[in-house]
Amino acid sequence: MYFIIYSFIGFILETLYTLLTKGIFKMKKCFLINCLCPVYGVGALLIIYTTRKITNNKLLTCVIGSVVATAIELIFGFFYTELLNAQVWNYSQNILNFSGHISILYSFFWSILTLILVYVVHPVVKKNILNKKI
Repeated sequence: MYFIIYSFIGFILETLYTLLTKGIFKMKKCFLINCLCPVYGVGALLIIYTTRKITNNKLLTCVIGSVVATAIELIFGFFYTELLNAQVWNYSQNILNFSGHISILYSFFWSILTLILVYVVHPVVKKNILNKKI
């Protein structure tokens, strides 16, 4: 259930990001599964799992979450381009990027989203799932 919820939230984030940065309503980032971005689902689950015992330390949670998200983005980026011959994102125009799959700028964004996920979103989602409201 968490995977589906966080993949859908990723779809919403990608759609809003494209709308805000490019001024167009485009839903192209969710490759393979229409309204779900699996990279967000996998990333969120791994961030929640790897930070569950360190949530009392926000700085460490932020750093670990950013590293996990960046690693997932790199793995999915290679998977999409090398195995499926599809380029879903390209950071090659960004400073300090690696192969266009990851960049320092987006690693910073993932650190902020990690804090929001771990301390705001996941507690609400978890509570609603446990109370069977979702």
